[in-house]
Amino acid sequence: MGTALTRDGRRIDFLDTSIGEGSEKEVFFTIDKKQVVCLYKNPDRRASRREQERLTKLLNEYNPTTHSVPQVADHFKRLFCWPTAIVDQPRLGIIAPTYPQQFFFTEGKKPFIIGKEKNVVYHTGKSRRFLAEEDLGNFYTKVRACLHISRAIRKLHMTGIAHTDLSNNNVLIDLRKGTAVIIDLDSAAVPGYYPPTVLGTKGYIAPEVMGTVHLSEDDPRVVTPSILTDRYALAVLIYEILFLRHPLEGRLIHDQRDAERDERLAKGERALFIEDPNDHRNRPTSLEGAPLTINHLHTLRDNFIKTFSVGLHQPRRRATAPLWESALIKTIDLTLPCQNQRCGERFFLYKDDGSRPKCPICQTRYRQPVPMIALHKPMGRGRLRASGRIAGYHRRALLEYHVYPHRSADETAENTQLARIIFHQGRWWLQNTGVTAGLRTEEGQVIPSGSALRIDTGVRVQLDLDQGYLAELTLTQ
Repeated sequence: MGTALTRDGRRIDFLDTSIGEGSEKEVFFTIDKKQVVCLYKNPDRRASRREQERLTKLLNEYNPTTHSVPQVADHFKRLFCWPTAIVDQPRLGIIAPTYPQQFFFTEGKKPFIIGKEKNVVYHTGKSRRFLAEEDLGNFYTKVRACLHISRAIRKLHMTGIAHTDLSNNNVLIDLRKGTAVIIDLDSAAVPGYYPPTVLGTKGYIAPEVMGTVHLSEDDPRVVTPSILTDRYALAVLIYEILFLRHPLEGRLIHDQRDAERDERLAKGERALFIEDPNDHRNRPTSLEGAPLTINHLHTLRDNFIKTFSVGLHQPRRRATAPLWESALIKTIDLTLPCQNQRCGERFFLYKDDGSRPKCPICQTRYRQPVPMIALHKPMGRGRLRASGRIAGYHRRALLEYHVYPHRSADETAENTQLARIIFHQGRWWLQNTGVTAGLRTEEGQVIPSGSALRIDTGVRVQLDLDQGYLAELTLTQ
């Protein structure tokens, strides 16, 4: 057994046997296994005054898990495995929480997978074929995991921090529930204190960085990781999770004799999106991975174009983390369960075009009309602003952000069900389950809590009388 002495004066006992190591750290469980002690292999490199200031600021000033609102702090504690202390003895290191148990594989088609951390690489790489069926997830849980990743990166970027090594190894996802956690945060770049220490991970290094990796470190043309390069890596992660392929790995070959140079060009100065709408040169004869394209995901398409077409070589034009977060919430609101029990993805994104939904994975079309809810924010003087759409299915919940214009689907959300869509006796209904003041139709009928309003095309109802959205109800034909 070893003992770690932390900078804040604590003694933390840890087990002698290392549970893993990377290029920079060795990792050991504490006695209760609720935390890990991470000791740097080369502590001298981390011992400079500048580095110590950086670590101190990461633990305090830039720490999203110490928010003044407990609910917000708890939310981000679930999204980050954030360092909690600096270790001075037996050598320089950090203390961090142990990953929650849900982020370790407990079963699989091969024994080696059991006990492994649920890095994104296992869900999108060749090892995917060894995962248990439940760990493969479905379209809905994949979108939820991407939402959590986007929210975490949005929080980092809001404080001016760049992760700098966002990749399939530094993000864990649980596709049984649709959750995610960001790890390896002690190397994050802190503005004005410490520049990036790594260039990133192969496949997630932005083209502007990839294009200068062959230059010497002191060359003024060298581009280093930043918030702008994080945006690229975030989009790659989302693309891989949803499509099971890399956005730049197509049919183009730039150097047949030098594989290293070919890779540098393909992901650097000559990078070209395989689904670029205006340039098809890098599009494979058939797309690998999921049988989907960005055109199937209309809520996310613009962000993929912003990042991989418009912003591929213009970093400032890439989709930001808040844009991804907003688009993924819209995706969840328009996601429907597939009526084919054997469908591999179980859910799909509905394009609200008035027709009955059809799953793009298995081509199964809905057998009955589907309710749609269009939300409009009252702007005064009879003016309305379109604010979102919800695709309905049996027991689809309407949460606070669906009912009230002043509520957001972010870390402050209570996620309390206030209404729900139900299918009863062959008809669709909007049931008030928690709006105390009641829902009110245009005709003045008030639907109290516990009662329901029949959904028909053209029905308009004010959610929570004068405080809520105006909801326009429609049935697809």
